[in-house]
Amino acid sequence: MLPSRRRFFLSLCLTTSIYTQLVASQTQAQLVGCETLGCSSTGCTLGNVTNAFLGATSFNASLPTSTSSSPTQVELTWTVGALAQSPPQTSGSSSSTKDTLFTKNFYLGYPPSLNLTTDSTGGCALFFEGIARSIPLNGSEYGSMTCQSALGTQCTSDLLTQAEGLVNTKSNTVCADLQSHMQASPPSSCLGVATVTWGSVVAKDLTSPQAISQTSCHPSVAGAGYDVALIETQTVRSEDVSSDLAPFFYSLTPVLSVFYSDSQTATTKTYLSCLKVIDAAAGSVTTTTQTSGALDLPVGRLVTKELLPLALGVILTGVLGWV
Repeated sequence: MLPSRRRFFLSLCLTTSIYTQLVASQTQAQLVGCETLGCSSTGCTLGNVTNAFLGATSFNASLPTSTSSSPTQVELTWTVGALAQSPPQTSGSSSSTKDTLFTKNFYLGYPPSLNLTTDSTGGCALFFEGIARSIPLNGSEYGSMTCQSALGTQCTSDLLTQAEGLVNTKSNTVCADLQSHMQASPPSSCLGVATVTWGSVVAKDLTSPQAISQTSCHPSVAGAGYDVALIETQTVRSEDVSSDLAPFFYSLTPVLSVFYSDSQTATTKTYLSCLKVIDAAAGSVTTTTQTSGALDLPVGRLVTKELLPLALGVILTGVLGWV
């Protein structure tokens, strides 16, 4: 094979390999909605609640256990469901849109074999609810956004680093300490993200999730074999959100998952997911779950439709220069 053709062949193989890895990342990080998760015409019923819309993603977690054990590698999922409820109308009563109650439910998905209670693992979820309605969606109200595009790459990375540094395994109030510190003193790189205020952070324990009943709708992207637990519920009246940039119903909520070992101080792992509901038309759009120690590449239509031809074009240009 001629040197120039050989270089072209090797470059093409490299590009194909990169493209394959990008597609694999896209599948792993995909944010899906009702059209994928088996909702009925009325939504997705979980326990005694029917969510009109869903948005779900997953992340690969490394859960520290004990000094003598290797970390447990497991895929966990987050799902947000949203519904709106108007008060029942009685004879003589007048309806008002300000009486509409919007609810968001956040569900953790996990394999039934995972027992966080007995595995010497501590876990917290921080819901950045105060900032959620202030994050500009830039035309993506009904679709999805990545953590990097919503918060910025630096802010995303700094949130993970800050959380890792704040965990004190000798404390009995790890979750509460994380909540108070991160609400009062967010990273400086995040201060310009919200158009209104940084707002409240809600901390919830993850070490004893309680599985709830599922119907034909399985909200975890890992499928029917996963349990789901309701971790957080947020409600607001429509009159309280009318002046916000993004309606509460479609806003994006950053969720920081933190896991640590009760017996090891240097094993804290943090994962950032950005959750919002999507509709059928936006079901193929992707979101990114940011893990500690590395930045995930936000892949999606830009990668699969525009980036590959661009990469091939660059390679061809280089090959022509070699000939």
